[in-house]
Amino acid sequence: MTELTLHTLTIKLTEDHITSLMELVEAGTEHMTEKMDAERDYTAEDIAGMHYSIECADEVVTSIRVALATVLSESSPARQPDIAADSTPAPKATLSTNTPQWLIYSAKEAATRDGAGFWSLTEGWVPQEQATEFCANHVGSYALPQSLGQDRGWFDRSLLTATTEAGLVALYSAFCNAQGLQHDLSADDLLAEIDHTPANKRWLEQFLSQWDTVTG
Repeated sequence: MTELTLHTLTIKLTEDHITSLMELVEAGTEHMTEKMDAERDYTAEDIAGMHYSIECADEVVTSIRVALATVLSESSPARQPDIAADSTPAPKATLSTNTPQWLIYSAKEAATRDGAGFWSLTEGWVPQEQATEFCANHVGSYALPQSLGQDRGWFDRSLLTATTEAGLVALYSAFCNAQGLQHDLSADDLLAEIDHTPANKRWLEQFLSQWDTVTG
C-alpha cells in the first residue's frame, strides 16, 4: 500500500464555507452510495475506488468538525448538561442566545447505539453528557450530520429535561418574557402567527412536542 503524506494547511474559512462544504460532501456521499446500489455493472475495483473516495471525504469533514469544535469551545465554552429528570433549569439561562444549550439528537441513532443519540463534533454519536452544546445562532445555520433515516434535529437541552406541566409552563413563560411575546397566546398560535428566528421556531416546535409527551 502506498504511503501517503499528510500536509498541514492554514486557510481562512467562514462558518458558511464550512457548512456548505459539509453539505456538499454529505450529498455527494449519499449520491455515490445510491448509485452503487442502483447500478450493478461496477467492477470490484470501481467499488473499492468509490469507497476510498467516500472515506477520504469523511476524514476531511471530521477534521474540519474537530477544528470547528475548537473554535466554538474557545468562543463559547460548553457547559455540562442538567441531567436530573425532574429539575427545570433557570429560565434566563435557557433562553440566552450566547449560552450553549442546543443539542443535535437522533432517536434512531440512540435506538441502535444504546442511547448514544447525541452529536459530538469530535466523537460522532455519543451519550448526552458527551455531546457538543451549541448556541442558538447555530440552529438552522450549522449543517446537521447524517443519521439513520436522517431524523436528526435540534433540541433545546432544558426542554429535554422538563418532564412536568409546571416545568414546561415555567419555561414557556420565560420564553415569552425574553422574546417580548404575549403570554395569552398559545404556542400553536405563536408558531403560526409570527415570523421567528430558526432557534425560536425550533424551540416552539419542540415545546409542543414535549407538551404532548408530558400531558399524554
